[in-house]
Amino acid sequence: MWSPVLLLVMMPASCAIHLKQPSGEFSSPNHPLRYPTNSSETWDISAPQGYIVKIYIPYFDIERSEGCQTSHLEFLSEGKQLAKLCGRWEDDGGDPGLHEYYSSRDSLRVSFASNGFETTEFTGFLALYSHVDVNECELDGHGCSHYCGNTVGGYHCYCPSEFAIEGDQRSCKRVETFCPNRVLPNSLLEPSRPRFSFRDSVKVTCKRGYEIVEGFKTIPNFFVECQQDGTWNTPVYRCQPVDCSYPPSIENGRVAFITETDITTYRSTIRYQCNEPYYQLESDSSQEFVCAADATWKNNGTGQALPKCTPVCGKPSNPIIFRERVLKGSVAKRGNFPWQVLIQQPSGAGALISDRWVLTAAHVVQEASSLPMMAGITNSKDLKHGTRLHHDQIFIHPGYQQPAGEGYNYDNDIALVRLRSKVQLGPDLSPVCLPARDPQHAVPVSKVGLVSGWGITENHTLPADLMYARLPVKDLEECRSQTSGHQVTITGNMICAGDDRGSDSCQGDSGGAFVFALPRPRQNQFFVGGIVSWGIRCGTVGFYTKVVNYLDWIGETMRNN
Repeated sequence: MWSPVLLLVMMPASCAIHLKQPSGEFSSPNHPLRYPTNSSETWDISAPQGYIVKIYIPYFDIERSEGCQTSHLEFLSEGKQLAKLCGRWEDDGGDPGLHEYYSSRDSLRVSFASNGFETTEFTGFLALYSHVDVNECELDGHGCSHYCGNTVGGYHCYCPSEFAIEGDQRSCKRVETFCPNRVLPNSLLEPSRPRFSFRDSVKVTCKRGYEIVEGFKTIPNFFVECQQDGTWNTPVYRCQPVDCSYPPSIENGRVAFITETDITTYRSTIRYQCNEPYYQLESDSSQEFVCAADATWKNNGTGQALPKCTPVCGKPSNPIIFRERVLKGSVAKRGNFPWQVLIQQPSGAGALISDRWVLTAAHVVQEASSLPMMAGITNSKDLKHGTRLHHDQIFIHPGYQQPAGEGYNYDNDIALVRLRSKVQLGPDLSPVCLPARDPQHAVPVSKVGLVSGWGITENHTLPADLMYARLPVKDLEECRSQTSGHQVTITGNMICAGDDRGSDSCQGDSGGAFVFALPRPRQNQFFVGGIVSWGIRCGTVGFYTKVVNYLDWIGETMRNN
């Protein structure tokens, strides 16, 4: 059985092995073999301030003797003996896990000695050491007047709210200091109070529409503490307004800043404007947007949906002014008929009704494989200032049947041409309006309209200049009587027009628009009432496809394609 004896044995420090690592192990000479007789070893184990040394001995086999005089293992701390051991752990039947020893401060000396005179059969010991943090707050004499907080390798004294630590870092004194209930402009505090006492801590967030930015990222909040001088220990943060970035662009429109130019932060206001006078907003209520708290541009009515700029129809940049009666054909000027489309092959015409659709007669395009077209011109020989149109698909009205034999049957003579891409509108190129089913767009007998084209003139020549004529609508039954003797089909899908002076459309004008001015308000706005379709003889009366009868088909075709 082993026996601890309080006997001080001093070893010279110069012979000791110094162990300073946070943890490690050491053992008797030759362990796990037999240790030699007349051997000795000393280990000095030191720890940083705020730590003590712990020794654990999992294996122990040293010759037992009275008072451990022959061989022993001894622990010294601060010059005092903690234990002197010999024998085997098995001799006392104790729990090996209890064989732990602690220094009283930050150093421990361990000595081993074998003083026998014969070779022993004992294998010595194995010891494990480590540094252990001391909880100074559990010890008397820490000196804190109020609160003590243990830290790794030391401790700190703390004070309650409304107290501050003194210069000795131990004592607390009362502080009559208050901080305001505002840390930063546009910030919110949690909890919220009229004022805060010294050492109070609060969470700081920003008001709606503002954010805390750290470098290139946004942080949700931060914490501050009321200081002794009545100020907050505020980090270098600020609540800055959210930035919606530059507003998205819209087709054929632009952005105008109502508030400060190019400022895109919270509550900034912009207005979308279309490229007038050729485009207009679908709805006036959707033009103003505000930078919202979630950093998006929003409209009160439409949310984030952007407005659309739609083509302005029926308003020529250079409208025709009738100061006298127009007899037969007259030469058109630039901007008189900006919707006019020249179909070069086969020879014919069409009318732009949007920035991507051309309205024409079915008989013009029914058998066309390619369809070269020009727009924005008034002279068919001078195309350099015009716009080349490329067709994507042709849509013939399903009710149209190509006339066969000697008869004339041009019922449902209407077609649509979809362009590959939208055209850019301007003074020489803009669409004509479609009619509506209301009295404003009615085309009664005697109502005068305009027809334009590069068709054959009264001189039986093809002009280079775009020509136009002023034609009154005639009674359909009266026109029917003028076609007696001819195999013709006249239906309610047609308009008849012409005058007794020979003004008329002719070959080459087919597919062009027969347009009328809206009576009220008088703003020189035109709609297409008819499409040049057919006639018995040029210079008499002509027949035009009645567009209002095909509004459903036109709308459905354009929506679905």
